[in-house]
Amino acid sequence: MLQWYYLVLISSVLMGLSTIIQKQTLIKEHASAYSASFSVIAAIVGLFLLPFAGYESLPLWIWAMIALNALLSAGTYLLNSRIFKHESLSVASPIFSSLPSLFTVIFAFVFLGEQLSVVQYLSIGIMVAATYALMFQKDRRGFGAVGKKKYVIFIFATVIITAITAVQTKYILSNGVDYITFLIVSQALIAVYFLIYMQLVYGGLRETIRNLMRYKEAIISTAVLTNMYRIFYYLGITLAPIALVTPLRNTAYVLMTVVSGSVMFNEKDFGRRMVLSIVLLMALYLLVVGP
Repeated sequence: MLQWYYLVLISSVLMGLSTIIQKQTLIKEHASAYSASFSVIAAIVGLFLLPFAGYESLPLWIWAMIALNALLSAGTYLLNSRIFKHESLSVASPIFSSLPSLFTVIFAFVFLGEQLSVVQYLSIGIMVAATYALMFQKDRRGFGAVGKKKYVIFIFATVIITAITAVQTKYILSNGVDYITFLIVSQALIAVYFLIYMQLVYGGLRETIRNLMRYKEAIISTAVLTNMYRIFYYLGITLAPIALVTPLRNTAYVLMTVVSGSVMFNEKDFGRRMVLSIVLLMALYLLVVGP
């Protein structure tokens, strides 16, 4: 078995690749239709892991927590897709990495009893300051890099929900749930939630099917990468505190998406973002390795 930090770093690289493909597709497609078609394919890909799943009996309350976790994850993914469609990758990815890390650390302390050192808590303050600076353009107009006010609300809603689901996932996996079983069941539930959402909000699944047929290569690639990075992430969670796993995974992810976002999508203000991202990464490093 690899050390937990290697598992987490592999997860971050795979997640970065998945995000880049997602961003390229979302430039041309509606976020809801993309999310629904992706969730269905991700669930189907997950079924290939059935031979490796555990089949132990679980209490009803655990199943209820898994269902709630999947519902929150579906909402998070939809919000993520909308934000990545309309906002720059090199701004959105650091925000989605640092702020969830901050709240995951707080929630893990409150609900799981995970404690950090003074150095690690000080690094959180640096992380918040760097993230705040990344969110706004240097001309200070309006909401700057994060655009309209509603996307600021989307971002902070996503941040809180992401942190809640991370801590909840750690709790579920710490209570005897096999990580492959958790992956398969949660992704199947997410797909069901999205299909219900598309039926209720858009009156049918035509857009979902059209989206899948038009972008099947990108969606299948993203689904495979997503299953892979979630496996490594869940393995890391089972071996280390969530307050360490989440920030470490996000460090490599930030650097990868900030660089690729600025290069591939010609995003502006690259130099300033890189400096702030480096500061953010240093803070996250202290958060992970601080005494």
